[in-house]
Amino acid sequence: FRYAIRPHQGFDSSEAKKFGIGQSQPLIPIPAQEGQQSLPSLFTLEGSPAIIVSSLKPARDGNGWSVRLFNTSGQEATAELNWGDNKAGAMYRSNPEEAILEPLDTGIKMEGWEILTVRVTADGKR
Repeated sequence: FRYAIRPHQGFDSSEAKKFGIGQSQPLIPIPAQEGQQSLPSLFTLEGSPAIIVSSLKPARDGNGWSVRLFNTSGQEATAELNWGDNKAGAMYRSNPEEAILEPLDTGIKMEGWEILTVRVTADGKR
């Protein structure tokens, strides 16, 4: 077992979840050379700070990405995946097997504590 103690002003379940995830799944550093520019982001997650990306991986069929989102609070929240200059296609609600279900709007609404798999196609086709 490993314990971590974090001082705080008052209990915030969303912050506690994010802290716990950060302790159990730390960021992985990669080597960089002096003067190297920062690596470009594939996308940004905008909107509610309670919604976090818990996993990102290439889709099994090679067409796009599978993004797992987690609402770390008990309240409904909305976020948006902004792909910038990256050519992302349509976004769909998905399941753990990456089946494409109904289309998603730009603003992704999530219920409290919801875990959502988003399937993003590279070509906009199902």
